[in-house]
Amino acid sequence: MSTKRLQSALPLAAIFLMLALFTYWGGTARSGLLFGAGVVVQLLIIAVFGALIWHFLLAPLPGKPIAPRPMPLSARYLLAPLAAICGITFVVGGVWDGVWHMKYGIPFGKDFFWRPHLMIYAGLLLIGVFAFAGLLYIFRAGSGTLRQRFRQYPAIGMLVFVSGFVLVITPLDPVWHAIYGTDLSAWSLPHIVLAAGFIAVMIVAAIVQTVNFPAQAWSSIRRLSYSDLVAAIPLIFALFTGLFIGAVEWLHVDPNASRSDWFFQRPEWLYPVLLTGFAAFFGVFAVNLRRKVGFATLIGVGAVLTHLAAVTIVGEFMPANTTLLVLLVMVGIDVAYLIARRQGWPETHTALAAGFGGALLMSIIGLPLISATMRYPAVTGATVPGMVVFALLTGGVAAWYAVALLRQTASVVNATPETGSATEKTVNPAYRFAPAALLIALAAFMLFFITTATPPV
Repeated sequence: MSTKRLQSALPLAAIFLMLALFTYWGGTARSGLLFGAGVVVQLLIIAVFGALIWHFLLAPLPGKPIAPRPMPLSARYLLAPLAAICGITFVVGGVWDGVWHMKYGIPFGKDFFWRPHLMIYAGLLLIGVFAFAGLLYIFRAGSGTLRQRFRQYPAIGMLVFVSGFVLVITPLDPVWHAIYGTDLSAWSLPHIVLAAGFIAVMIVAAIVQTVNFPAQAWSSIRRLSYSDLVAAIPLIFALFTGLFIGAVEWLHVDPNASRSDWFFQRPEWLYPVLLTGFAAFFGVFAVNLRRKVGFATLIGVGAVLTHLAAVTIVGEFMPANTTLLVLLVMVGIDVAYLIARRQGWPETHTALAAGFGGALLMSIIGLPLISATMRYPAVTGATVPGMVVFALLTGGVAAWYAVALLRQTASVVNATPETGSATEKTVNPAYRFAPAALLIALAAFMLFFITTATPPV
């Protein structure tokens, strides 16, 4: 196997490993061969889309390399925000849906037309339109074979594939319920795969924004630009999606419950380790994507504010300290990058140091905060070693994975001077500020739609 193919296969292998762990810790109402068949089907879908991405965007083409073609400046300003809006609509609907299920216990089938689902359907419809429009653009604007057309517009191609994945995987959740019954936890396989799909949409949206408006040199958030903020928004919601799925069930854990309960299949040290992994990945990814020290902290602050807004509007749905602990790790990442950039450390060494630095702050400050604010997990002499060791390990691996993913995507959608990367001063102001107007309008509509909804009681 070639080095490039191995580098492309490692992220897919890591995804399969995480899915296996989450599926085991999530439990299932029905096990056996039928459950195994359901798992295999979803893994096959992931493998198929991974193969499609490899074939159309990564695998070497015969002949001369194909350089990406420029898109109109208006499209460069609107592409990433529109992709983010598609994902945000679905994510907000999904979080709202989860909160109402926890509050009101509406069974599957009777929730089809309630407002959270209407928002989910709207997000799904937008993603479908977006995927079709992107594919149509590649067909019409490109030339040559289908693979060559995707290589000419790789950023659009990435969005088409991740959006298509979400469209294919979404219907599997109700099918899963019909076959296997009510989920024991939020960590059912369809939920995890669907969350991963929307996280991928958000990550690709941030990458597309950076391809169209690249950060030319390393600096700090003191030189924060409008394009930086546009890239930050999908990353904040991607992180928040992961935290919601990951941390929701630690909200009302009864430490005195029977240890045979499905929740206690998870090791007691898992909560801070999980948060460290999410924070290390998104923090290191964000800093390297926009080349700004302090950008991880910006993403962490955005997650805290999003959490506060969500709790104010729909109520409590995950531990109050979740995003604060993530912010703590983000600060550690930025401190590590500040030191490493001054010392001139290599990229991978810097990322590992950042992952370890964030995990260290989680161990020193985060664990006492967990002990003071949560009944479970217990921070004791029996659990602290696992929390510290696995937090350090997970922080380092997640940070390495972030830079590896960025390196891989850079080889696919790297903007070149020939493609004429857009600048913020060379386009009609109407296009320049359209993303902000769209996001403000979306936020206003969501606030109205959620606050005027009648709970199903």
